[in-house]
Amino acid sequence: MGDWFTPGFDPARAGWKSGKAPFGRMGDKLDRRRPRCNGRLCGCCEKPATLWEREVLLMRQTFDIPPLKEGHVYRLILGGAGCDRSGEGFAIYVNGKLLTQSDGGFFRYAGVRGANIYSDILPEFQRGKVTISIINFLRYTHFRNKTTYFGPHPDYYAKPVPPNGHVNLWMEEARLSSATINAAVERKRSGPR
Repeated sequence: MGDWFTPGFDPARAGWKSGKAPFGRMGDKLDRRRPRCNGRLCGCCEKPATLWEREVLLMRQTFDIPPLKEGHVYRLILGGAGCDRSGEGFAIYVNGKLLTQSDGGFFRYAGVRGANIYSDILPEFQRGKVTISIINFLRYTHFRNKTTYFGPHPDYYAKPVPPNGHVNLWMEEARLSSATINAAVERKRSGPR
């Protein structure tokens, strides 16, 4: 299954299950990781729609993307891990090309995981259809890699850390200010520094 992230891979033929995002678990249950979330773009307090069954989660979907707009910036956000200790490493692929990856999890409040869509990958989004693939891993440790859970979920407090994770993906668009656009045009006109 080495090409699972490429557009030509057929998940149905490979026997993949399908499910609705977000994917997640807390212990062996389809449950949110936290009663409330500290991160604006995290979502770990949402109840998952699909149980994350195994340690490794492979997700992929082909989307019809409308044309990206001039004067705007875009990024893919990997939700469910923006506030603290959710999941371990991950990778995001666009049409089979690696967009970003992290070899491990992070401690806490490290911010949004995902990637900006820069000019090197932008052509992949101009074709109308784009296949986005993600690999993510469950987490089995807590604060500073301790194996006892001292988080906000009351069912697991002071017990061994349950396998847990929460993942979702979305694309965000932001309009650039005229000052930012003018500065970029001027920099392009004046050449490299």
